[in-house]
Amino acid sequence: MRPENRGPGLVFDMVNPVVVRLMGANVNRRTMDNIRAAGWRVEVEDHLASDVVRWIEARP
Repeated sequence: MRPENRGPGLVFDMVNPVVVRLMGANVNRRTMDNIRAAGWRVEVEDHLASDVVRWIEARP
């Protein structure tokens, strides 16, 4: 998940092409925006490791 803070977010954007080639995963996705855009309602959002790793509970 892309950090909300501008500095770390830019770093994630820069390293994303390398990570995608090595691991096949995008590290700069705006997951919370995508969840809400899909019409889900976030009920619980706990930051487990900064704002990169989160526990999310959502309902349609």
